[in-house]
Amino acid sequence: MEDPLKILPEEVCEIIFSNLKKDDIMQASLVSKHWYRITGRSKECMNKIAIYHAFLEDNPETKYILASERLYQHLDFRNYSCKRDTKLIRNLRSIVNKFAGSLITLRSHVDIVRTSELPKLKELMICCNYYYQHQYCIEKLGLTAKAKCVKKLKIDCTDLCKTSIKVLQQKIANLHNLKVLNISDPYLLDGLKSKKFKLEEFILNYNESLEWIPAYFEFFVTQRSYLKFIDLNMSFKQIALFMEQFPKLETLIVRNEAFDVDEMDQLMYIENLAYPHNDSITTFGYYGFIFNGETDNIVAILPKLRNLQKLKLNIIDPKLTESIISMTSLKTVEYCDRDDLSFESVTRIEQNIKLAKCDFVHIRSF
Repeated sequence: MEDPLKILPEEVCEIIFSNLKKDDIMQASLVSKHWYRITGRSKECMNKIAIYHAFLEDNPETKYILASERLYQHLDFRNYSCKRDTKLIRNLRSIVNKFAGSLITLRSHVDIVRTSELPKLKELMICCNYYYQHQYCIEKLGLTAKAKCVKKLKIDCTDLCKTSIKVLQQKIANLHNLKVLNISDPYLLDGLKSKKFKLEEFILNYNESLEWIPAYFEFFVTQRSYLKFIDLNMSFKQIALFMEQFPKLETLIVRNEAFDVDEMDQLMYIENLAYPHNDSITTFGYYGFIFNGETDNIVAILPKLRNLQKLKLNIIDPKLTESIISMTSLKTVEYCDRDDLSFESVTRIEQNIKLAKCDFVHIRSF
């Protein structure tokens, strides 16, 4: 059968392929040499593809990637065994070096690459969840001043020893152009208070305790002129601080997910707490446990966000849905998909959103 796309200009073919999803693009590229060449030359198509490699020695992807003529920009390397296999590491470094000139994103275990050798690297995700080899893995990480283009860093490391934390602090401090920091351990912030970062986004994947926020608030204050996106586990008192202290904040995601009874009581102790008006926040999200009267506290916050356009919630409550009606600036509402979400609740939500003239309601799982 003759290729129907051969009668079309390559520019038109690129547009067609660029509208496909990642998996469909990869499948389409295997249909013929013609389709392989078109998808490989398309930046739109390549931007959707992150090469995944599971670090198995006999994985056919290794040979395929090394033989590929494409300039991939997104690599996703994962090592689940943390073995110091010389042959494996050599192959993986060969793959990384092959695309070093065009590489933008690298999701990797930290012991397989020196990022200082990737001058164009813009995004890096470090995964290190092995309890006995942290120090070896982290010392291999080449986050030096040479990695000048790294703007987005995610560190998913748990149960780190003090030495490993100190090493990571030193590595982060070298990233002078860092804009987005996503960490799993708040203690990585210690030692960074004096660094002159200009962070635009900060995310902390840590939900067990609220006690560290006051101790590290000094770090956030040094970033307050730049931060546009914050995702933290915090109490209502701390919400007020962030609303007041950060004039350029556009997105505030709050996670009240304390597990300690005393901390739960602290969340509700907000007598005479005044929320300041904030015109910069356009997206507000609240994910957390439901306490008595908790929705009253959220309802009290919403009118203070006078330019709020997007609301993300995992609480279904009549008071909360009714408060949406008076929010004239609201464009989008997203609710969490909960097991106890009845048809009547969905209907009521949709009715209130129609009254509020929102663009749409999205009911989904966060």
